[in-house]
Amino acid sequence: MRSHTARSRGRGSRTPGFHRRGFCGTGVALAALLVFAHPASAADADQVAAVWRLEEFSTSYHGFTTLYQCEALESKVARILRTLGAHESARVRASGCELNRPSRTIFLRITAATPVPATAENLERDPAEKSRQELLDRLGVKRDFDPDEQFLAEWRTFALARQRALRLEPGDCELLEHLRDRVFPKLGIEVVHDDVRCSPGHVPMSTPRLDVRALVKAPTPDEAPAKSE
Repeated sequence: MRSHTARSRGRGSRTPGFHRRGFCGTGVALAALLVFAHPASAADADQVAAVWRLEEFSTSYHGFTTLYQCEALESKVARILRTLGAHESARVRASGCELNRPSRTIFLRITAATPVPATAENLERDPAEKSRQELLDRLGVKRDFDPDEQFLAEWRTFALARQRALRLEPGDCELLEHLRDRVFPKLGIEVVHDDVRCSPGHVPMSTPRLDVRALVKAPTPDEAPAKSE
């Protein structure tokens, strides 16, 4: 289900676009320059050897301004995580929506494999770690998927607001805030530029800028290079 099934509350949602029309021509031009001054994504350094790290954790989203349907939030969060390097099998399960209606509070269960540098520490298995095969089964990946198999990866910086495939909107401010504080730190995703300032009951005039740095699997020689959105 598409993300536009989210519902926003507040003055911004009652008069969409009203404040935007109040900008003078100079303000619009300046805003455009600021948006396009930084690329949607860019490689930061040379490639490094990496392995997949399996993660599973729970978090809860509480929206004061924007409410989501569970299926819409599942799709949006999973799309963001995959863009930032999570294996394509990453799963996000949401609960708390009665008859899949928009809900103020949604509980999320995230299961994902993400690249980490192939250091001695990351190659050593934690005795307290959940069964890897159990997590692989939950992800639904093939049996021949080996989390310990090394591959090349690269650090990339992503300007989330400029990733058109993510379809982020001004009303996603609280979600970006939640991902920044509660999800990205668990997955080793580093925030490098943060303009996310959310006010309850108010929808920002533009999608807040949040730039992050993440380790992503490098394309193989026979794969076309990823295009910036």
